[in-house]
Amino acid sequence: MRAPALTAARSWVSDVVIGLTLCPWAQPAHEQGRIRYALTEAFTPDALLAQLRQEVALLQSDPSIETTLLVHPHALCDWENYYPWVAIDAEGWLEREGLEEEFQIVGFHPGFCFGGEDEGDASHYTNRSPYPMTHILRQESVEAAIENHPNPMAVPEANKCMLRRLGVGHLRQLLQRCMKG
Repeated sequence: MRAPALTAARSWVSDVVIGLTLCPWAQPAHEQGRIRYALTEAFTPDALLAQLRQEVALLQSDPSIETTLLVHPHALCDWENYYPWVAIDAEGWLEREGLEEEFQIVGFHPGFCFGGEDEGDASHYTNRSPYPMTHILRQESVEAAIENHPNPMAVPEANKCMLRRLGVGHLRQLLQRCMKG
């Protein structure tokens, strides 16, 4: 599963995140080769947290890496367990270590659902990925991207509208293509 999961993650970033302009800030890092795609063979939440710690340490030591997508095809494969892990375990660890001013964590998952939205809503595809992934961002980069965008607060709503126009069927096909590489 090693190569297929990383291939799918790269394809998803290129074809969905950048291709649909879901994140207007992803393309420069992608074009400059500054996105690290790391695969973990972790099967448990604790093992995944240990891998997350290693990736944060690597980002701290290597400024040439803009951001890391930690792909974990075996750990926290169901959304109901993944979401609390990101919110409580991963973000809690950042806070306990005093790193919340330095890094930010975003979860991507095949079962991602926004709270308050219908389960079948296409808007969930802003964060639906072919495999569970934990995105580690440099807070400084996030702040600079927001500062340099004409209307960063409009991006989430524009994404929801565009995804709803495309429809769930089309979005499922996009994800399936990513899985095939």
